[in-house]
Amino acid sequence: MKIIKVISAAVIVFSFIKPVYALQSSGALGMKIGSLGVGIEGRTPINNNIFVRLGVNYFPLEIKQNNAVMNVTLLSVPLMLDFHPFDDSGFRVSGGVAYNGNKLTLKHIY
Repeated sequence: MKIIKVISAAVIVFSFIKPVYALQSSGALGMKIGSLGVGIEGRTPINNNIFVRLGVNYFPLEIKQNNAVMNVTLLSVPLMLDFHPFDDSGFRVSGGVAYNGNKLTLKHIY
């Protein structure tokens, strides 16, 4: 139940934060929430149309029910290269790599 309150509070806070993307000439740093968890992401330009993005996403969850305990940890670190082919547009083509440290454990309590 506690995790639901934390997620609800995070959704409310993040709903008021505007994304700082598109075609900015300087770097940007922002927070996000999504299916990969709560995260932070930064980006910096290489030139006028190419940007590099690096982020970290994390979400821990523990569920206890009857005689079982389930722990889920979502952890990812994406490194992306964004190409904006059109000026004054948010459209981008992205490619990159990501570290996936997701874990699931299930324990039976006697």
